[in-house]
Amino acid sequence: MVARQLPLVLAVALASACAEHSAGTSPWDGTWSVSGSQVTSCPTGGDSQSKLSGAAVITTDGDMQTIEIAVGSCSLTWDIDEAVASLTAGQTCKVDVAGDSVAVTWSGGMLTLGDGIVGNILGRTSTVCSLTQETTFSK
Repeated sequence: MVARQLPLVLAVALASACAEHSAGTSPWDGTWSVSGSQVTSCPTGGDSQSKLSGAAVITTDGDMQTIEIAVGSCSLTWDIDEAVASLTAGQTCKVDVAGDSVAVTWSGGMLTLGDGIVGNILGRTSTVCSLTQETTFSK
């Protein structure tokens, strides 16, 4: 009797796990409020610091290996390992720097998921300015 129930229990558990992941129930998923700061440093001067605020939409791929974070027109892919996400380097998008829309190539970043998400991201503009964002995400 026990031998017959074990395959049934395993099948139900597997079906539940698959349904859970395919339904997009990752704790990363959803719309998040974002706050933080951005520091831009340029070798020719023109350094700036600004506050960040807005909304981000995070979606998880079907295999639960990556997330995509979209903030405005900037969408970046991150590799996830449970509660830690690492930025896939070399991605480019435009962000606001001192009132101008500037292309930034992102070189690295890390996010940690807990009660919210905290992390940082590092990049460089085409004019060789470095850019650092420190962020907090909350639902």
